[in-house]
Amino acid sequence: LIVAALDPATGRSLWEKPRTQPAAFAAGLLSDGVYLVGSLDGRLRAYDARNGRELWTSPEIGSLGAAIQTDANSLYLSVGVPARFGGQDQGGGVVALRLNPSNQ
Repeated sequence: LIVAALDPATGRSLWEKPRTQPAAFAAGLLSDGVYLVGSLDGRLRAYDARNGRELWTSPEIGSLGAAIQTDANSLYLSVGVPARFGGQDQGGGVVALRLNPSNQ
């Protein structure tokens, strides 16, 4: 599996990065030049949208199998994917992460 960026005008691949983590079932989220991708190993990863460089990986949150949502201040992650679908089989729920903790 890969994380990739495509040129919207041509469909040509701009960059591709192999994913070592188990894939989630949903697309990531592009925001301010950062592509956020959840995974079944319970971590959220951020990639530079220009070149695919991994910027950071979150601590384990819980299996992330659904789309990432956002508003001006937070990310909302749906957690809890059954083991039979590759998840960690913990209880489900929604996790909210503040985008910029220094701005209250």
